[in-house]
Amino acid sequence: MREVGEPGGDSPAKQIDVIEPAGEALVVDGGQIPGSPGAPAFTLRRIDPSPIPVVLAVPHAGRGYARTLLDRMRHPTFAPPRLEDRYVDLIGREVARRTGAALLVAHAPRALIDLNRATEDVDWDMVGPCPDASSLRRGPKMLGLASRARNGLGLVPRRLPGLGELWNRRMDHRELEERIGCVHEPYHALLAQTLAEVRDRWGAALLIDLHSMPPLGKGVGFASPQFVVGDRFGAACDGPLVAAAFTFFSTAFTAGLVALTAFFTAFLALAGMYPPYESK
Repeated sequence: MREVGEPGGDSPAKQIDVIEPAGEALVVDGGQIPGSPGAPAFTLRRIDPSPIPVVLAVPHAGRGYARTLLDRMRHPTFAPPRLEDRYVDLIGREVARRTGAALLVAHAPRALIDLNRATEDVDWDMVGPCPDASSLRRGPKMLGLASRARNGLGLVPRRLPGLGELWNRRMDHRELEERIGCVHEPYHALLAQTLAEVRDRWGAALLIDLHSMPPLGKGVGFASPQFVVGDRFGAACDGPLVAAAFTFFSTAFTAGLVALTAFFTAFLALAGMYPPYESK
């Protein structure tokens, strides 16, 4: 049990349950960041057996920039933090420590490859000519660009509002294949394996991706949002679980529990009791 009061205020402390995980702590490094020999692309931390059916993933907080990558950027000082969900991995680690949820954190930066994109979501205009198409696993699609790549934020980000183009030159197909093979594919393989193991133990598994967002303007008569719950317009999560999250946040604010990790601790405890979404 932990007492939480409003930071900087005089409100009385309130108690919330904090899970004390029991089991073996496992740390698994995987993948490799191209251009940084020996640097893992991601790390999985989990308790075995899992104390709750929840897996946290932080795909956009990686800060492992190879010098070769930075040298190719037009704006190496300004572009990286604009692409990152900077320090969300620290929130994830604290939540995982308090709850026992499995945590998968990418160290490879989003500028290198976006782990929340499909491998087909490529802007092929930023990839050089293919010297031997027969030896490659993927290539330009005749159907055109996916929407994310068309907007400049595909598998490899191309441009940002206010900065424009991010790169000094096009990359070649071999480089794209290396990024996918060293980072994207092993990351998603480990994520799928972890979800399967949690699902085998609990009968279901809840995956929560943690991100940051640019400041959102407040609507007329409403305060600015503090938390954004995304479910891909209902495609990624059952409505009742999303509603439970909104109910929790609303209740937490009303009660004055404003410590961020306390929010997530209690919500994950709720998720462990609530029938979680099972991916098909």
